[in-house]
Amino acid sequence: MIAIAKKRSPKKLLIAICAAIIIILGAATTYVYALNGNIFGWTKTSTNTTSSQPSTSNQNPTDPANSSSETKTGSNGSDQPSSPQTVEGSTKKSVESVITAAAQNGSTLQIRSIIYLVTDTGTCTLTLAKSGSNTVTKTAVVQSLPSSSTCAGFDVPVSELSNGQWTVVVSFENDSYTSSATKTVGIN
Repeated sequence: MIAIAKKRSPKKLLIAICAAIIIILGAATTYVYALNGNIFGWTKTSTNTTSSQPSTSNQNPTDPANSSSETKTGSNGSDQPSSPQTVEGSTKKSVESVITAAAQNGSTLQIRSIIYLVTDTGTCTLTLAKSGSNTVTKTAVVQSLPSSSTCAGFDVPVSELSNGQWTVVVSFENDSYTSSATKTVGIN
């Protein structure tokens, strides 16, 4: 008996490849949609550019006081940080900030923070306090990020601190805004 080999049609192969690509793209789209736009740390952002505040020439359009288009996770538990609040007895507004890291790394205490405001002006002040010890104070510049800002970071030599629990306060201030965040860290 003679065996006859079937030839595969290039059209059938092309159709099979196209179907596989469509299935993969459909699965990826469903995956992203099921995660509400979150995939590999990417977050979906709103493109709403309307503002309830009047526009003036000195307002920063990426300032959270002027825009509702930024997606953040504030300490108030929502996707949006609290709106800037006017500080009583001052013309400045208070914005939310968070200490994102406060840990001893060998002979260095590393402190990092996020300020829920886009700005590259102002000063960050780190205050380390412990009962019975001298207070340690450091300053750093502010660096803007795409949807927030950060203090340039604080690396404090542990030799300046005694063992025990320290209260860490990172405050930020510029001409228009102020914020403060507190955390406790142990030094060995």
